[in-house]
Amino acid sequence: MAALYAGLDGGGTKTAVCLTDGGGRERASFTAPGISYTGAPAPAVDSVLTQIFRELLALCGAEPLSAVCVCAAGVSRPDVPERIRAAAQAGGYTGPLRIEGDHVGALAGALGASTGVILLSGTGSICYGRGLRDGQVEEYRTGGWGHIMGDEGSGYAIGRAILCAAARSADGRTPPTCLTPLLYDALKTNRMADILSWVYGGTDKREIASLAPLLDPACAQGDTAALTIARQAAEELALLTVPVLGHFALTEGRLALSGSILEQCASVREQTLQCLHGRFPSLACVSPAADAAAGAALLAREL
Repeated sequence: MAALYAGLDGGGTKTAVCLTDGGGRERASFTAPGISYTGAPAPAVDSVLTQIFRELLALCGAEPLSAVCVCAAGVSRPDVPERIRAAAQAGGYTGPLRIEGDHVGALAGALGASTGVILLSGTGSICYGRGLRDGQVEEYRTGGWGHIMGDEGSGYAIGRAILCAAARSADGRTPPTCLTPLLYDALKTNRMADILSWVYGGTDKREIASLAPLLDPACAQGDTAALTIARQAAEELALLTVPVLGHFALTEGRLALSGSILEQCASVREQTLQCLHGRFPSLACVSPAADAAAGAALLAREL
């Protein structure tokens, strides 16, 4: 009877679940609500996790669920690992359980291995490396400080920079920018006063980050403000990699580029590749081979 392994990639809004066999072949997948304990009441997250484990066991049927890895934001909180274990048991699962941050699953999925380096830029930004030294696992990360202390080069930082560029242009401090009409279209208005109300009317960082896709069409038009934003974001993202690559003495090999900004925002990706090639000419920058849920399942198979 084949052993099965499950990986969970849990964010604030949704959780991707992947069930694989021992050879890494996907047997089933589904999505569920988010399981970030930093973004929802703990009892609600407990309930979602319990239901996920019940669904996993139902999918397995008579085949054994040999191990599960949960990769999610906020697991470094002291109370979270025990809550996850309790939720798993409430869902009927009592086997081996591995709990890691969401960046660990992203690395494993991107490179198909639990060691290496990944640069992520989505709503936030982080560079994470994991390697072996003298038989011991060693980790090193930069960024991940949140939108107030960090997140340089992230969707949030880009969205905020777009808003600032429109404000500076509206004042006459800088020349007109095509980011302004793009903002108007996105927010269905034609007045900066409405944008001001939107920004300070309870808008959260994810909504600010949702403006980042406006950068590409502005850059395609050669807009000076947009090109400057893309270049600055790229330089910040490349800078995140320097301490991590230096820690692991990695000047060649593969660096995974992941997250909505590095995978979907062409202007920032191209500039980031240029910055990285200038610093590390022998380093290969690659797109993720698989998603973080598949990476979490790979980590489960290591148990």
